[in-house]
Amino acid sequence: MRIISGSAKGKHLESPKNAARPMREMVRGALFNILNRHEGGSFLDLFAGTGAVGIEALSRGFESSLFVELTGQNCRIINKNIEITGFSSQSKVVRANVFVFLNSVLKQGNSFDVVFSGTPYMDEILDKIFERVSNLIEIVSEEGVLVIQAPSKYSPPVIPVEFEKRAFGGDALYFYYK
Repeated sequence: MRIISGSAKGKHLESPKNAARPMREMVRGALFNILNRHEGGSFLDLFAGTGAVGIEALSRGFESSLFVELTGQNCRIINKNIEITGFSSQSKVVRANVFVFLNSVLKQGNSFDVVFSGTPYMDEILDKIFERVSNLIEIVSEEGVLVIQAPSKYSPPVIPVEFEKRAFGGDALYFYYK
């Protein structure tokens, strides 16, 4: 796995030996082509896994990336990948349950230009993320965007906002623009 564009283009990243499912390069490239107008802001990478998406954001000109990941092994890999790519001063890794973290961020009133959820492909977690969309939207800054990754065949529960869905083979990205 490597960074596909920007200042860290071509740098190879570490991957865990566990079940982390890094976003395919083709989907990551499409994501950032769509997000092009948001470069220079803050990026929140939920269920960060290897950190590849948040690091790609930094490589393409985002000012900061906050990575939220539950497992210690993945947090160590994210920190190593941040070091490999030279983005330590622009990055912060938080080891936390994403849903507990979201409650904390909501109380603090923080916001991000892009909130990305690389949600594990398990229906119960995907459903929970989509059910929390109104909370996620609250932490998206004005002119910002919320992006949720899910399998193309996944049917989200009925939610009170309209998403733009883009499918890429077996993967889909759901975009909500504020």
